[in-house]
Amino acid sequence: MNTATNPVNRRSFRNLLIDSNFQFRFALYFAGAGLSAMTVLLVVIMSRLSNLLTTVSTAVPQEILNKVQFNQLFLEVATATAATLLVLAVILFGFAFYMSHRVAGAARAIESYIREIEAGSYDPDRQLRKGDDLQGIMAALRELAAKLRSRQTRP
Repeated sequence: MNTATNPVNRRSFRNLLIDSNFQFRFALYFAGAGLSAMTVLLVVIMSRLSNLLTTVSTAVPQEILNKVQFNQLFLEVATATAATLLVLAVILFGFAFYMSHRVAGAARAIESYIREIEAGSYDPDRQLRKGDDLQGIMAALRELAAKLRSRQTRP
């Protein structure tokens, strides 16, 4: 059965969750790695800004207004950086979830095809969805099914 024509496989948000354990773990690893790298960047930026604040505060006597403006700028930069980190973490999680769907969906279809072959059904037209990963493995399974089918039909 071709999955492209199967009405059960229509795209919907519910169908994105194929293997929840794998997909969430994959997405969390991906987002965690990206968030860790961004956090290191945030620490470096905040450290530099803090050094700058200390230097400006102690270098020359300034009016209170300038120090307040500088502190306000420091807070704005910190807030913008933290908000950017949060947005990027959400984007990374979403992208990783999408990528894991392409792998988990293909893996599920391949497992199903292997069970069909074990049961004696050698459908050579079985395809993965366009854009799914693991296309090479499915092609090899189709070749195997064709060979098994030809062996079965020989007298």
